[in-house]
Amino acid sequence: MYMIRSTKRIIQVGENGWNLFSQQNLKGSTTFLGLHTVNKVASVFDTMTAQVSLPPKTNFYRRPLPETCISFSSNEGKTLFKEALSSGHLVCYFKLAAQFRTQDEPAFCGLSTLVMVLNALEIDPGQIWKGPWRWYHENMLDCCTPLQIVEQNGINLNQFMCIALCNNLNVRSTRADDFLDVNSFREVVKTYTEQDEAFVVLSYSRKVLGQTGDGHFSPIGGYHPNRDMILIMDTARFKYPPHWVPLPLLFSSMKSIDEETGQPRGFMILSRHKECIHLLLFSVSQVLSVTAPNNLPTDVSAFLSSWRIFLKTYIDKSAPISGEKLVEIIVNNLLNCAKVLEDEHSMLTINTLIDAEQCSSIKHLICELESLQLYSSVRSILSNCDSQMILKLFNGKNNENIVSSMGIQDTHYLTFFLLCWPYACVVCSTGETTIGGEMTKYVNCILATKLDYLKDEIMIIRSQLENILDFNEQKKSHPKCCRKTCSKKISKGCYS
Repeated sequence: MYMIRSTKRIIQVGENGWNLFSQQNLKGSTTFLGLHTVNKVASVFDTMTAQVSLPPKTNFYRRPLPETCISFSSNEGKTLFKEALSSGHLVCYFKLAAQFRTQDEPAFCGLSTLVMVLNALEIDPGQIWKGPWRWYHENMLDCCTPLQIVEQNGINLNQFMCIALCNNLNVRSTRADDFLDVNSFREVVKTYTEQDEAFVVLSYSRKVLGQTGDGHFSPIGGYHPNRDMILIMDTARFKYPPHWVPLPLLFSSMKSIDEETGQPRGFMILSRHKECIHLLLFSVSQVLSVTAPNNLPTDVSAFLSSWRIFLKTYIDKSAPISGEKLVEIIVNNLLNCAKVLEDEHSMLTINTLIDAEQCSSIKHLICELESLQLYSSVRSILSNCDSQMILKLFNGKNNENIVSSMGIQDTHYLTFFLLCWPYACVVCSTGETTIGGEMTKYVNCILATKLDYLKDEIMIIRSQLENILDFNEQKKSHPKCCRKTCSKKISKGCYS
């Protein structure tokens, strides 16, 4: 310990803390200081210590694998690998192994698995990771669910799908319900371990494998046909090494019910889109996320409910509504529904990750937007409306430079909102004509025209909104499935 003395105070500072402070702030090692300097030392040291989180009382150096699993690096594991390689069912392994990583947070198994797959499929994220390099990292996967929530709760199958779709992946999802049998799953594993253009990701329960914790995501790294075992490339390498697991046991672990969704878990087949498309200008607000309803603000829930009810309004077939009249009805009711929204709870925002190369494409997107008859109709309607309601739907404050330089106005915001909203989610199943159904037809006619930049932007945002809205509707059907507390999840999940 070092002693810092003055006539009125004596401060003891731990060696590491003192060395850090003396090098960065005092530029010396003098131990007899005046009162003013001592106060400065105390203030900075208090700040330093406040930022240090105490380690948990119970901590671990990994967990032993249960007898149901065979460690990848064990003698038996090596033999399994050699034999699987000879059988041709380790083709998928090498691209995944090149991107194998340890998850950054205990609850990041889903995000880290997704990062492995995205980088293995050589998908350009369209944004800088560090320095000049574009490369996927967990902190880039912030669509659909805020990262701070993922850090505490992890993600489920719906959220994983939504994030994957946001990042130029084709997703084929299958839940392990009564319609899926083990033989069908085995055929999927055989097929996708013999190639490396698509990968299988499992959502399963660790409990069934005899491991600690519960819900988990892992990619399949290979298959041994004679032993009927799957190679699990577990990103929680601080807990378990990669390991081989009997296929029937993994199948059973996927059939376990996820308490959050009330549905069985399952698997996904992920492959890249033929063309990697990235959002240019717009993005979904983080207030809209694939999380439990208790994480959705009350005003947002009220808006979505009233907007959905309006879109289900029946239209008299004997008195059809023309395009411009339909737009007028839609806009007026949308702005009326938006009155309940708090100022910071907008539905859409401006993309914050815009570089100089994108500006030219954004200008083309805006020109395409302004060329639409819908844009002209909206501009005419807004001349008699309260523009403050639009700001409740769309917040451009997060990138005011782009908003100003590109001349983005209320008409742009609202026109894009009308184009990207997933009206098909509320189309009446009985065949009756509804407001939402008519708007779906109207927008589809617009998208059938040549819109090189705008159409991609609309389809990405719409896909995200569809997943978010669909998930939150499912949650209403399973109100008892929500976790009681985050601490309960932490004690049962990847933390244990």
